[in-house]
Amino acid sequence: MTFQLPCWQIKKQSANDFPEREVMEIVNLCPHPIRIRRNIKNKAAEPDEMDVVVPPHLGADGKSAPARVQFNQGWLVMEVNGIRIFSRGSFGEVEGLPEPQDDTLFLVSVVVAGRPEVARRDDIFVPGTGPSDEAVRKDGQIYAVTRLVRS
Repeated sequence: MTFQLPCWQIKKQSANDFPEREVMEIVNLCPHPIRIRRNIKNKAAEPDEMDVVVPPHLGADGKSAPARVQFNQGWLVMEVNGIRIFSRGSFGEVEGLPEPQDDTLFLVSVVVAGRPEVARRDDIFVPGTGPSDEAVRKDGQIYAVTRLVRS
């Protein structure tokens, strides 16, 4: 499932960022819904009539189909007092990320966005959850984001 967002709600950084468009599609490739708070003055962790909730993208089987990065776990180095200590793991290939599409933005996790092959793409965004991103929190968890950040 995708969500269409009128382009007037997307702030351009330069004239070349996005050609003039009526609507842009947002595809959420995170494994959970993303609530975008458009009324940034409302810091309450409760629904706002202007909120946009972008559901996760569903695969052909009807289940969440997020973009992911393969993780290669390190090997067991030693055990100290019953605590297993592993070597550093490594990240592998990105899975589930479509090719760029006209008039479409893809929301992905920071781990996916940080991969070199993804970081070069202009259509990849992450939910703004950093300290200066003004995300709305509830019980220490992100309830809504007030911005999307280009990877």
